[in-house]
Amino acid sequence: GLSATIGARYTSEKVRKQKLAGDDDIVTPNPSFDLDRSESFNRLSWNLGLQYQANSDLFLYAASRRAYKSGGFVGTSPSIAGFGDVGGDQFRAEKVTHAEVGAKFLGDVGGMPARLTAAAYYQWIENSQRTAYTLLASGGPAAVTVNIPKGRAYGVEFDGSINPASWLTLGGSANYINSRFGSAPAVANGQNQVFDQVPDTPKWTGIAFADINLPVSRSVSAVLHGDVYAQTRAFISPRSQNNAGTIVKGYAVANFRVGVEDDDRGWSLMANLKNAFDRTYFVGGLPAGEIYQINVLIPGEPRTFTVEARINF
Repeated sequence: GLSATIGARYTSEKVRKQKLAGDDDIVTPNPSFDLDRSESFNRLSWNLGLQYQANSDLFLYAASRRAYKSGGFVGTSPSIAGFGDVGGDQFRAEKVTHAEVGAKFLGDVGGMPARLTAAAYYQWIENSQRTAYTLLASGGPAAVTVNIPKGRAYGVEFDGSINPASWLTLGGSANYINSRFGSAPAVANGQNQVFDQVPDTPKWTGIAFADINLPVSRSVSAVLHGDVYAQTRAFISPRSQNNAGTIVKGYAVANFRVGVEDDDRGWSLMANLKNAFDRTYFVGGLPAGEIYQINVLIPGEPRTFTVEARINF
């Protein structure tokens, strides 16, 4: 049958920037500075959806959502009224509108139990909040929050598994996302900042896994799990102006888990091997090259072996 989901939420949030007694950060404040300011952000979010159970195996849906991230004030910027595009210390609320269609299947494929989900989505992003590095009026460098006027992202997601035998499960997921900022630059303290790449967003990510569960006795089973995660390259900086050291290369990592478990008595003994082939890879970083001339990449875990025991009583 057909069903619908309708939800809404109204949020009012007040953000305040205030100089408290004993704060000597600004000893002789500029007369034009306003050191006690506040701003209210009133927003309506929603969640709308249509769901259709086509048959006992197939479920279809469409949804639209809107969400906000509150705005505020930049603590390191001079307390000048206005947003960054006029040299002020305020940044706008971020708004994301999301549309999605998808399907979920749970049934048999060629006589084998199978599960599959697929979805496609599009996001409209307004005033995305990002960190920009700039020089303040005092001449000192600072990291400030700015708004990128427009952005968008779209992609597809797949996830599924199949049981070729009662003791074997094969599965995985694949995700594609294409995201970019709009052509209009963000402005920090009157300076244009060109944001031309979306950080921490590889275009492709995916995982493939296999689970083997073999009976040893009436209640004890031997368990073996293996998976491989892979992703394409990504960036840690939203600006290509200083890209040296900000590219996270694509990588693949294999993990394994083996052990025995007793469902009746509630105990298990497992051994885990992460990054089995000791691959060197990076999972993110700190893009501080524009302010400190140093970009830092954070490495992922090296080959790691652990043993765990569990008992329920």
